[in-house]
Amino acid sequence: MKRAKDFRQIIKAPPGYVLCEWDAAGQEYRWMAIESEDTTMLTLCEPGQDPHAYMGAEVAHRDYFELIVLSKGGDAEGKNIRQMGKVGNLSCQYRIGAKKLWVTANVQFGMPISMEDAQHILDTYHRTYPGVQQYWQRQIAKCRRSGYAETLAGRRVQLKGSWINRQTAWQLESSAVNFPIQGIGADQKYLAIKVLQNYLTSTAGAFTSSCTMACML
Repeated sequence: MKRAKDFRQIIKAPPGYVLCEWDAAGQEYRWMAIESEDTTMLTLCEPGQDPHAYMGAEVAHRDYFELIVLSKGGDAEGKNIRQMGKVGNLSCQYRIGAKKLWVTANVQFGMPISMEDAQHILDTYHRTYPGVQQYWQRQIAKCRRSGYAETLAGRRVQLKGSWINRQTAWQLESSAVNFPIQGIGADQKYLAIKVLQNYLTSTAGAFTSSCTMACML
């Protein structure tokens, strides 16, 4: 399914309710930077930096700061290169392969790239952020010993199955790698619901329960 605005317009709030959306900027990228301790990633999380422009510049062999100016100025080529970097940053940190990256770019982001382009983006990502692959290795080894994956907030998921069987091992490894990053994003949403509940119910009568708020988030 494409990431199109048309799909969002389908979702309508019931009469008397307001539909709200919050987006944590670069959430999963930032958590991967923390978990992997990759120095380049951590630097790009500092104020004023643009991780997607940086990745796009690496892929396209362009100057990073020049690309920031072009993309912010509305230059079509600059925006496309930054978008290519965004696809790489959002997809490659989860051990995606070139074929899956090619599908994701073409279908979800509407970016017509070739398989060669997908492989180039993948190779560039691995070269740019060596700490991510090191995190994968550490995390998989850790989860094989413990039998579970855990977020920084302490929420766990059990990893049951054979680590020897190729098919099940890949699924377990993927959960070991992905859960700490995606799971902490969910933890942040739970925290937001808790923090906002009393405030929203006191300022807007439409928000009557944390369950309703959870559905909206």
